[in-house]
Parts: sequence; structure tokens; C-alpha cells
Amino acid sequence: MKRFLAGSLLVALALVTPIKGFAQPKTKSAPGADLRALFLDDLKDTREKVVSLAQAMPEDKYTWRPGTGVRSVGETYLHIANANFMFPKMWGVMPPSGMDWSGKATPDKAKTIMLLNQSFDFLQQSVEKIPDSEMSQSRNFFGHQMPVSAILFHIATHTHEHLGQAIAYARMNGVTPPWTAAQAASEHGHKSQ
Repeated sequence: MKRFLAGSLLVALALVTPIKGFAQPKTKSAPGADLRALFLDDLKDTREKVVSLAQAMPEDKYTWRPGTGVRSVGETYLHIANANFMFPKMWGVMPPSGMDWSGKATPDKAKTIMLLNQSFDFLQQSVEKIPDSEMSQSRNFFGHQMPVSAILFHIATHTHEHLGQAIAYARMNGVTPPWTAAQAASEHGHKSQ
């Protein structure tokens, strides 16, 4: 467990260390605040990809799954939304009441996209409100004590993991991720000019 925590802290510290070529915060602030800024930038990009991919998937594919015992397309999106609502509980922000946290509801594309957007809004606002002084305070993360800043790292990792899953599901169903399609169209347009 000590190696797990140490590894998490090293990665979190690496994220707040200035990297040449990447935008750095313009004001001097606590390392936790810098990590928050990096997290929020990443969250914005990840949100755009998750939501645009959910929009690109045909509704009749929301029940598709690659095999038994794994989440369907719709369940994967609901899992992301549920996690976005639940993670802030770790630093004391309670999710909205009346939500279905199972991620097993029969997915409706419009409702799923609405929940994704609401969940990303909730997560973003919850992270923005964490006082700088609490970023280094230890919280329970699935049985492990770690700083809130390290929990943000794990949240980003979780979202990226399921974005990758959703990308694979889309490609297996003949859907090109919208950002890839846009890049290919842009490159094709430049070649034909």
C-alpha cells in the first residue's frame, strides 16, 4: 500500500512540475492549485470527447456490448456519469439526490447525454470549490488514504480509461470518433487545396 501511495504522489507531483511547451499558470500559487488547473483543463478536453462520442453513437448501439459480463455502450456512459457525481463525496460534496447510481438503467441516448453533461458540470464545480488548503489533506479513496490532489489524478485516469473503452466500442461499431473524423477532413481539405 505504501508503494501505491508513493507512486500516486510522485505522479501527482510530476503533474504540477513545469513542463517546457505546456501552458503554466500565470500566478504563483500552491502546488495543489496548479494540479487543479491542470485537472480542469484535462476534464474539459475529456468531457468534449466523451460527450461528442456519446452523440455520435447511434441510439440502437447503446445496448451493444462486446460480450457477456461487460458494460454495454450506454452502461459505459452511465458509469462515467455516475462516477463524476460520486467522486466529490471523497472531499465532502454530496451528489444530487434521486440519481440512479447503478449504471444499469436501460440507456436512453438523450437522457444519457444529459446526465453526462450534468455530471461533468457537477464534477467541475466541485473541484473548483476545493479550497487550496484542502488539496494536500488526506481523504479515504477506496480504503487508501491520499491527498485530494492525488484523488484528482485518479479521477482523470478513471475517465480516460472509460473514454478509451468508449472509443473501442465506437470503432467496433463502425463509428469514427468525431475529433478523429474532423482531423481527417481537415487534412484532406489541405491536400486538395
